[in-house]
Amino acid sequence: THHVAKLSANAKGLHDTYGNVWEFVWDAKENRVDTQTTTKHAAHGGSIMDPAARSNPPGTEFVNRRGASPLVGFRVVRGTGAKPPTGPVAGYPKWVIDAKSAPSPLPKPKNIVSEADFIAVKDGGFLRDDDANVTVTDFKMLKTEVPFKLWNAVRAWAVTNGYDFDHDGDMGGMDWNSHKGAPHGPDEPVTDIGWTDAR
Repeated sequence: THHVAKLSANAKGLHDTYGNVWEFVWDAKENRVDTQTTTKHAAHGGSIMDPAARSNPPGTEFVNRRGASPLVGFRVVRGTGAKPPTGPVAGYPKWVIDAKSAPSPLPKPKNIVSEADFIAVKDGGFLRDDDANVTVTDFKMLKTEVPFKLWNAVRAWAVTNGYDFDHDGDMGGMDWNSHKGAPHGPDEPVTDIGWTDAR
């Protein structure tokens, strides 16, 4: 794997949409995921093991719901300003943190990313690679895959504020067989995290 944004961006301003690492996507048909029936999640875009991805978009990689891969990362996508709903959501467990087991909170990380790090995607429809018609509203997408240093800062804050993760993440393909022992750095995309960690 290589550092995020090492290669030139595409016409829309996004780096490494094909190659480097597969990227988890929101593959639920609704805004909620049924954890009882969903066993795998999709990742798109190919990885360093898919050199043809640079010219031909590859298919889909599937990762077990709580699994991780040294070739799968993610990219931040967010709304354009509408605030998410607050309060309990029917069908989801309420998180309760035991004050005795929670570490001392860290201050919220500041200036990790800026508006300039995102591109705006306008609302519209498109045909997904499984032939499903998808309609989206305006959203913003990080220009690069999430680098390990960004993941590490946000994860450290989250853990000290009572959040839990299945995986702590790695720098790029450091755990991939052909990359073991090779030098890796914090500017490579975070990998070895699960879909629930990225969510």
